[in-house]
Amino acid sequence: MRAQLFFLSVITFIFSSSVLAQYPNSPKRGLVSVGTNNPQDESLFVKPNNGITWYWNYGISPTPAYINIAQSEMEFVPMLWGVSNTTGSSFLKNVTSMIEKGRNISHVMSFNEPDVNFTAKGSQVSPDAAAASWILNFDPLRKMGVKVGAPVVYANETGFTWLEKFYAACELRKSKCTADFMNIHVFGNVSVIEEYLALYKKKYPGIPLWISEFALDYSPVLTTEANFNQTIALFDNDTSIERYSYFGSFRSSDSGVGWNATMLDTMGDLTNIGSWYLGGGTVRDATTSSTKSSSAPVRRAGGMEVIGSAMIGSAIALGLLLS
Repeated sequence: MRAQLFFLSVITFIFSSSVLAQYPNSPKRGLVSVGTNNPQDESLFVKPNNGITWYWNYGISPTPAYINIAQSEMEFVPMLWGVSNTTGSSFLKNVTSMIEKGRNISHVMSFNEPDVNFTAKGSQVSPDAAAASWILNFDPLRKMGVKVGAPVVYANETGFTWLEKFYAACELRKSKCTADFMNIHVFGNVSVIEEYLALYKKKYPGIPLWISEFALDYSPVLTTEANFNQTIALFDNDTSIERYSYFGSFRSSDSGVGWNATMLDTMGDLTNIGSWYLGGGTVRDATTSSTKSSSAPVRRAGGMEVIGSAMIGSAIALGLLLS
């Protein structure tokens, strides 16, 4: 399996060169839409033929810049981030209202990192409070035909323990809190990601997986790029993975995952990772500012630069796989 992933990642990396072809799109690929100090950047992620089929933004309402985009073009997936009122059903009412007004909401997400405290930017929700809120908001949505994602916890034993307590609390309340897909946040190299995917498949067999945040954080640029290609190859070829969205739709100067993991450089131009993720060719790495016109979809690097980048990236990919 790891050998197959190596060859897939090498092929993907080489074909990302705009000399040969653009980076292949995937119907699984989505966008984590995050608010930044540069709202003008939002338009970069919705250019024609960029391969993004869906997005989420940690909230109930569509991103303002994308409000007029039809669900059939780029599906918005609402999220109930946390729980402020365990007896409230405002999320259910808001989603129902959007559906009644013509927005075809077919998927929703629940509780963003409830196992993590506010200081670390989690929603800090107890399993019992989450169960109470789920029954009021998500069980009715499932009866309406909307597919619901399980609470997204950290991909570690603390997260799994929270989920076990959550499902136990649901049982006490006479509900199974059935999820249509497991929602995963995982940061690290492809080996770490493979490890946690295997755990999810073992603990929750047969349930589709969404990886709604992932990246290799705080690593050298070529290592980051090589790992990006390996991870995308893994996701695209794993039939249990239904959707994924890369955590990096912001400038490197705004990054909380390291300078080299972002889709945009400090000037707001696409990095290699950003261009590849949106179906484009190789531009340059996140450590250099771009001089390309903002109206151009991507800028082709010089032939030798592209080939050299591919060779170095492939060598690093091999080193990672053999380590």
